[in-house]
Amino acid sequence: MRTLPPIIAAFTFVVLTTSGAALFAQTHQASNSSVSFDYRVNRPIPHSTSPKPGTPVLDMPVPVEQRDAFEQMISAAKERYANINRQFSVYACIVTMRETIDGELQDMRRALMIFRAEPFSVYLKYITPDDIVGREIIYVEGQYNGRMIVTKGGFRPAFARITKAVKTDSQMARAESNHSLKELGIASMMKQLLDVAHSTDQFPACKIEFFENASIDNRSCTVIQITHEPKSDVFPFYKGQVFIDNQYQVPVRFVCYNWPDAYGNVTIREEFTYTDIISNISVTDADFDYHNPRYSFKKDLKIPD
Repeated sequence: MRTLPPIIAAFTFVVLTTSGAALFAQTHQASNSSVSFDYRVNRPIPHSTSPKPGTPVLDMPVPVEQRDAFEQMISAAKERYANINRQFSVYACIVTMRETIDGELQDMRRALMIFRAEPFSVYLKYITPDDIVGREIIYVEGQYNGRMIVTKGGFRPAFARITKAVKTDSQMARAESNHSLKELGIASMMKQLLDVAHSTDQFPACKIEFFENASIDNRSCTVIQITHEPKSDVFPFYKGQVFIDNQYQVPVRFVCYNWPDAYGNVTIREEFTYTDIISNISVTDADFDYHNPRYSFKKDLKIPD
């Protein structure tokens, strides 16, 4: 594994308070670890995660000969998925996510993420929105009695460091996301792609399109778009898009859309995007330990059985 060069390791972000005045600035250096991230204000949060449309190159209401290209890509994805935890065993990135919960599309959330495949470990520190900025979450498979350790976050010092041990599938966790924390990561995105592909095999009445020359965060991508028509209760969403990074050959964005309303309007159901990916970083267990003095978690937390 390689350590992070100082220039590449400097993630710098501008984060406004709820009043729009002050700036959040903090440096995180994990103890006994070569991974460091600098939040001092040098450049704004990247907002270029919206997809560049790209050029459609395949439109298939499913002639067999044209479907071969899709199946070839999925075959390559299966092979990639089998090895993904070796190729992306440890990495850092920015994850941007938005979901519809109880019928309402939530605000965009953006967080720094450090990910380790074995044992499955995630550290998150939120950059936006303002009400949870600075929130930290740690989850390690097989530790903390199966719970994730979470701070409240936000700009109110008296409350920001409040720390709780929360079950990943609890009502409290589900109130903010339809997905478990264990579903985060590039490998999970790849599985979603394969699941969507499997659904097209079972129910081929769908439209499959490829878009070349798309981009996310100024990185070249190929988009697979699958539209389910006509409406069916079999599928939870109307249209799904997966953005494949052309260099890494892994999904970096997944977005799905609700079924059109009575007026034909289509809205986002959920979206997850991974940018600023730095792979093969060097971490230690300290990076996933809430006792780490560089983190804001309360160290005397009592974790329920």
